[in-house]
Amino acid sequence: MAWTVEPWNDTVQFGVTESEIVLVDRSYIHPAFTYTRPSAGTYFDRLGTLKTAVNDEPRFEYDPSTGLYKGLKLEQGRTSESRYSEQYETTYYTKTNCTVDEEQAQAPDGEYTADKLIADGAGECRLWKGAPTNTEDIDFTYGTFLKAGNVSIAGLSTYAPRTGFGSIQVDLTNGNIVSGNGDVIDCGNGWYWVSSWFTPTSTGSFTKNYVRFMATAPGDYVYAWGAQSIQGVRYFLSYIKTTTASSSKAHSRLRCLNLQEIGFRQGEGTLLFELETLGVTTEEVAQAPQIYNLTGSGADRIYCYISYFSQRPYHFIRDDSGGVSTVNNEIQIQNRQPVKFAVSYSRDAHIVGANGDEPATIIPTRDIPIMNVMELGGYGNSSLNGNLKSAKYIPRAYTSDEINNFVNS
Repeated sequence: MAWTVEPWNDTVQFGVTESEIVLVDRSYIHPAFTYTRPSAGTYFDRLGTLKTAVNDEPRFEYDPSTGLYKGLKLEQGRTSESRYSEQYETTYYTKTNCTVDEEQAQAPDGEYTADKLIADGAGECRLWKGAPTNTEDIDFTYGTFLKAGNVSIAGLSTYAPRTGFGSIQVDLTNGNIVSGNGDVIDCGNGWYWVSSWFTPTSTGSFTKNYVRFMATAPGDYVYAWGAQSIQGVRYFLSYIKTTTASSSKAHSRLRCLNLQEIGFRQGEGTLLFELETLGVTTEEVAQAPQIYNLTGSGADRIYCYISYFSQRPYHFIRDDSGGVSTVNNEIQIQNRQPVKFAVSYSRDAHIVGANGDEPATIIPTRDIPIMNVMELGGYGNSSLNGNLKSAKYIPRAYTSDEINNFVNS
């Protein structure tokens, strides 16, 4: 499926006129690529509204608070175990010193389904539910969307007895974290997506998730919507709606099986990527692109990825003789920090660079890998978690100065 941008554009790069092949850009995917996601998936549109894309529909996302374009959303599959995510009024949730008045405000998706949590009296108000048992050393994250009422400080906690605890308190007038650890996303219209996580030290303990705020008098209130609890992440990638059971979102996959269709040269070329990463866990790796020979298992490939062990981008080339060259770009990647990444290859050398890392690293090339497949997405060995703002191919090898100019511009 192609959108509005033409795949070929004549541009001038550093004084040289050349053809720039756009692979991914605003609302555009090159027709040589196939995008799949065998499930629905949510994203924020250009108006800041949380939308749901149907199976295999690309999600071009915008920042809900600023309206700025973020990119094509690509991520791994996940399952939310929080049931009745938009129905806090049900008996599924236990209420302590509070009552839920359902459907009292416009939710982030534009529907009037947000609930009002009203204090029965002065003191702490809690709305909670137990979650599935957790797994040792696998991060567990709980969150919900919160909006200030006449109470502006609220938060949540998630814990399992004797195995872990996470908690966060947020000022809902500005999104600042008052105490604890976690993540806060400004979703516009007064809504903040708040989450906190912990890493269990043992397996099997029952986890409890709380939404909580302090009331000074009966009738004090905040708004809440969209409960979510996921194992294996520290940051939410997208919202997953649930009703009577848990619900899953599938992997995103963007794949070209014949690079010749985009004018890809085996002997030389340059790949330019702009993306924004989202943290997963310290045990996972997110690859920006992977380019490889479909018939060569473990051979003939270019690898570019973000390692969450060190939060640094790496570049990896394996040639058909088994030779391996790896580059560690010495920069720290923060959650949701924009990243520029470039790879140039020729018969003499390959060069890699990333923003904040100067100069680019040059490695002599042993052999040119023969490659015909490109993966960009949250599937298998190409598991980008985040937004791909743009991806371009230049049918000539950039110099290290040209790469430095791109990644640090």
